[in-house]
Amino acid sequence: MIRRLSLENILSFQSLRDLELKQLNVLVGPNMSGKSNLLRVLKFLFRAISPPPMGVGVQQAILEYGGMPELCWKGSQKHSFRIEIEIECFRKGLGSRVYEYGLWVEESSSSVEVRKEYLYRLEEEKKEPIFEAERGKLQFLTPKMFLLGTTFPREKSFLEVFGINEFEGTIFRQHISQWRFYRLIPSVMRQPYVGASIPILFENGQNFSSWLAFLMQKDSQFSTRFKQVVTDLFPHIKDINPVQTVYGPMLSLNEKYLKRDFIPNQFSDGELICLAFLALILAPNKYGAPLFCIEEPENFLHRYLIDNLVEIYLQRLREIEQNEQNAAQLLITTHSLHLIDKVNIENLLITSRKEGTTHISHPNNKAEVQEILSRKELGLGELFYSGTLEEED
Repeated sequence: MIRRLSLENILSFQSLRDLELKQLNVLVGPNMSGKSNLLRVLKFLFRAISPPPMGVGVQQAILEYGGMPELCWKGSQKHSFRIEIEIECFRKGLGSRVYEYGLWVEESSSSVEVRKEYLYRLEEEKKEPIFEAERGKLQFLTPKMFLLGTTFPREKSFLEVFGINEFEGTIFRQHISQWRFYRLIPSVMRQPYVGASIPILFENGQNFSSWLAFLMQKDSQFSTRFKQVVTDLFPHIKDINPVQTVYGPMLSLNEKYLKRDFIPNQFSDGELICLAFLALILAPNKYGAPLFCIEEPENFLHRYLIDNLVEIYLQRLREIEQNEQNAAQLLITTHSLHLIDKVNIENLLITSRKEGTTHISHPNNKAEVQEILSRKELGLGELFYSGTLEEED
């Protein structure tokens, strides 16, 4: 779980200091305020330091964003950026550990170079260094598996170069590689997918049918519950099952009063999106992730489905906590006032754009907002629309 995030000179962020995140975080704000850019920064980090195939390394991740001039904040001529992130990681046998990771990258004459990178383990009020590196030279390492002063390519992260099993840096890197990002596209989700069945849904939902069929075949308890929830939400649906086709596993949906089944290329947009989110919520923990970043989940969904998805998510969250398991952290962007009404004020993050840079604030810090909510005069959605939740100049 990400506890804290600081950014400098990256995308629309000139400077973002110590943004605190919770288990559920709902980013709201007008178009072009920078909501999606927060998720894009996290995805950059995911691509830069995750092991392959999820990660591609710092240099290639920068190129995916168009190079340093495009990745860096355009209000400055400086082509460098910094990311600092505090993350609580869970691992069997190790329990919970909190790390602070920093990455400082700048443009060089030939390409880019990692000016500074570090990883600290936070214990109470102490910082225990795991490693420190500057410009391709190792400055500190615990345990001392390499001599201090060991050099490596300047354009690479130390984590990218030294992927040693059981090293805390590698464990941290593997944690990042489990993050998931979603911007589901129904037209893509309808198409047959001929690749191997895997327990990970692709970002645009390309392997939706194959992925969901995989989950249903591998876990009967999930399959039974998923079918029950689907038939409750969609009373006209009689059953949904995985079937084997020439393309591989695929879904087959049976409706009441009809004699032949449907396959995903005839599912409605809202049906596809709802089924995908339901499966992500109900999936067994072993097929889950520590972090889900989702762009505008309300797209294509009726208010009735939004209400029910929120309730199912909250119910699932309570179940996980009762079983003393670790629930996933959720970051979503939204323009839906109805969805905003369904969450608590402490879960809202208000984004705004001022003088070319994105600002993010917590509205629950405003006494005026708390007073209005206590009188139950307006919902959170109406308060946001009125501008009351926005950060004051």
